[in-house]
Amino acid sequence: NVSVIWRNRSVIAYQYFKFLRKIMNTVFNVTPETKRSTIIPIYNRNINALKGIIKIAKKDNTKVLIYIAPIYQSNIPYKVDDYSNFKSDIYKLSLIHKDIVYFKDLDSSIPNKMWGLKDSTTLSKNIEVDYMHFQSIAHNKLANILYGIIREIN
Repeated sequence: NVSVIWRNRSVIAYQYFKFLRKIMNTVFNVTPETKRSTIIPIYNRNINALKGIIKIAKKDNTKVLIYIAPIYQSNIPYKVDDYSNFKSDIYKLSLIHKDIVYFKDLDSSIPNKMWGLKDSTTLSKNIEVDYMHFQSIAHNKLANILYGIIREIN
């Protein structure tokens, strides 16, 4: 309670590392549109986790809806082949377990105008598209889409 700085150390540390990341992104020209490659070990771990979920669901006789999440449709931040392979892998996995798994590709279900904006990830810009979050109206749209799919499945 003696020091304001000590009480706010986690906020200060967060701001410090956020600033360092902005410097790094500026130096290496990393933006939200920068193409990201698949990190194979992490990708495989995630696919195996999904297979584990499906195995448990099958054992419990639970239906599973797998969908490709919406993504901002301009300058997708993934290499085209990697992203296509990901979608194909998920679709093939759903076909193997078609007795309980339902697949929907919703990647283009949210129009670009419904995506959010955020502070820049570099030192040079003020606002940029937030590739991970969309506006509340888009959440309602996605909820209605998912609700319709779930009703269709049941």
